[in-house]
Amino acid sequence: MTFQTVLFGAVGVAIEKHYAALIPLLGVIGLGLSMLWGLVGYEDRVLVVRYRGHVKQAFCRVLSLLDVLDMPVAGYVHVGEDKGIPTPPPEKKSPAQPDTGEALIRRIARTAQDWLRSRVPHVFSITLLPIRVAGSFTLIWTALLILHYMYKIFAGLPG
Repeated sequence: MTFQTVLFGAVGVAIEKHYAALIPLLGVIGLGLSMLWGLVGYEDRVLVVRYRGHVKQAFCRVLSLLDVLDMPVAGYVHVGEDKGIPTPPPEKKSPAQPDTGEALIRRIARTAQDWLRSRVPHVFSITLLPIRVAGSFTLIWTALLILHYMYKIFAGLPG
């Protein structure tokens, strides 16, 4: 990301100092770095998914061994599970008992946690972040190059 920032700064300096000839070079370098970063991020994601599969296999083997030993295994989730953390059952209260302030806050917090657990792991996964950021930079560099050449075409500039 530091290289991307430096390249964007260099494009700004090139525009300010009227070195328009440098913009395509900087754009191609930025585009290449973004694509390389995306490939590395994708490879990391593939490895994470593969490792989660290995953890799940080991977890299933341990569960089968515990089942043979007649040990209770209900409710266990392995560490690589990507579907969120199971929530404890809600507190039961009698219908005549009104919500206290503390109980209401706990219920709102539990609802917010349930909502986040159902959405956040799939949207803001740290293993997907490099791919998404690199993709965004790739689109930005592509748009910059297209705009540069469109400006040259419409302004009637050579090259």
